[in-house]
Amino acid sequence: MINKIKDSEFDGVIDTYQISYRTNPGGISISGDWIVKQHGGVTATVSNDGSGLQVRGSIDKDTYSYLYIRQTVKGIHWFDGKHGELVVQLSNTSDSAIMYDVYVQARYNADDSDRVLVCDTKSTVLPRGISTIRLPIDTSNLPMAKQANEENGLSVALRINGIDSKFNVTIHSMELQYKEEVKSNNSVISRLIDWLKEMFR
Repeated sequence: MINKIKDSEFDGVIDTYQISYRTNPGGISISGDWIVKQHGGVTATVSNDGSGLQVRGSIDKDTYSYLYIRQTVKGIHWFDGKHGELVVQLSNTSDSAIMYDVYVQARYNADDSDRVLVCDTKSTVLPRGISTIRLPIDTSNLPMAKQANEENGLSVALRINGIDSKFNVTIHSMELQYKEEVKSNNSVISRLIDWLKEMFR
């Protein structure tokens, strides 16, 4: 299998980041490829705890809010015509029930202004303990892929959401898995068959 996500175990995250509307309303890059962004009333601390990306914080009681961890994998043409799977491994030690969802978007145009939802788990309760989330991805017919440029890509994200809750989640890995393509050289095989025929004539 090919994993298309860079730094899928968050080894490139070396600092501790404070996330809130006041400190970084537009989101923040925590490594070369990963972005953390909040919407609404979320306050969080994000760091690498040695086993993955630890996300600890709280959501206000008055407003539905969310925090997401996202990476856009460039080169959307590569995905067109394929089927894959997004695999997320994480641990939840939160004291209260928290909601989450995992989704994949296709992003187009120079500023990624056109976005098409490819798949989504929908918002559901994240169980305590260790979980493996598997989301099948059908990119066999991506709209606008032929008109896209190489900067466009698939955006994968895990989102923690809800109202009036505290969360403590460690994301151990996120992988965008596709089967490795095996290309056969028909002309070489054909010549080999002809050579064998000549040898045993």
